[in-house]
Amino acid sequence: MNNNFHFQRKLEDGTQLEIRIRLSDKEFIIDDIGVKAKRKRNFSYLGSVISDSHSYRGLDFKERQQYKLKKFIEVCGIEMLNECLEEAWLQIKPNKLI
Repeated sequence: MNNNFHFQRKLEDGTQLEIRIRLSDKEFIIDDIGVKAKRKRNFSYLGSVISDSHSYRGLDFKERQQYKLKKFIEVCGIEMLNECLEEAWLQIKPNKLI
């Protein structure tokens, strides 16, 4: 079973997003978000931009998770993230046998 999910979305201004979600043992985790500005060729991923930040490096593990989630919400909004998490759940949701 594939534990990685990739969702393509587009913002109103033409910016394309690639939301990467991973299924761990018990929960879905938003791994990274790729942002491709209009008329650009490649995605730039927020995870690498965030981890280069000096303020991020000074945080402990829990604070880092909260900081990343806050940045992800700033870029694409909570509604879009919830939609992608729900789609990921529907892809692995068990079907009825009969």
